[in-house]
Amino acid sequence: MYLPSLHPGAQSLKLPGETAAWNETAIYARVNGYVAKWFADIGDNVIAGQTLALIETPELDAELLAAKAKLNASIAQVAVKQARADFAVTTDQRWRESPKGVVSDQERESKKAGSAEAIAELNSAHAQVMLQRADVDRLTALTQFKEVKAPFDALSCSARST
Repeated sequence: MYLPSLHPGAQSLKLPGETAAWNETAIYARVNGYVAKWFADIGDNVIAGQTLALIETPELDAELLAAKAKLNASIAQVAVKQARADFAVTTDQRWRESPKGVVSDQERESKKAGSAEAIAELNSAHAQVMLQRADVDRLTALTQFKEVKAPFDALSCSARST
């Protein structure tokens, strides 16, 4: 490859010109917050997956903490509902097994309905735990976006021309 060079006695020639990037892209953080630390600047050579910046997300962190607390409360509610359901089921079973004429049919039906209600409340509490767990998982997944990463390899103009 031949590279031009100045020879003694040659005149220099200055011409107007400009340089521009071949490709450019805007990179946005996917979480709300503020930049805590920069690792690369405009024009730096980067490779795909390289961390460009870290975002501080106090609101997201608070939401995640609150979601975890709600999940723990929902799990505790399941334990309470489980105990009530167990008691209602055994009470219903005792009333059904009692001799005819000792308890009224009305009372038997009442205990049966109480058992069904307690089981429904337990199922509802389990569903609430699943909902809270999904919210924690969603917010946890969002915390991965605190790290802004390069989506592809990029070389600066000076690196491309060599």
